[in-house]
Amino acid sequence: MKITIIILIIIIAVIIITSLVMRQRMLKGQNYIWKLFMKNDGIIRALDSWMDLRERGVSIESIIKDNGYDRVAIYGFGVLGRRLYKELQGGNIKVDYIVDKKLCGQGDGVAIVSPDNDLPKTELLIITAIGDYLAIRKSMKQKLDCPIISFEDVVYGN
Repeated sequence: MKITIIILIIIIAVIIITSLVMRQRMLKGQNYIWKLFMKNDGIIRALDSWMDLRERGVSIESIIKDNGYDRVAIYGFGVLGRRLYKELQGGNIKVDYIVDKKLCGQGDGVAIVSPDNDLPKTELLIITAIGDYLAIRKSMKQKLDCPIISFEDVVYGN
């Protein structure tokens, strides 16, 4: 009888521990999904604002130029970073380089450098990584002596 009770207690303990572990894993998964949703929502909103600007005849190039910059670097070569680079390519704003932690080397005729490396001088750094702006800005302020803004600042006019 005592052995049966001990075995029953062990089984109940295993069930409780397993359910707690599964609950924790589920919460982590939900957190990841929520962060991904918020990131994608931010990208869609930024692209929508960009298209609103274009419909009104306002270009990203003109916004940058009107603020006194001729040369920029772009942080992030994902969806927004690639589109921004393409927009500025061949215009009056020179893209000095791209900063990206996943890519390095040469891409589309521009140097892609790691944020861990020393960064060349530029006039303005535009961070296109939605959702990670504050952390990236903090780390880039230690490496660059220029204004650092988010892509959202550009398209929302902040």
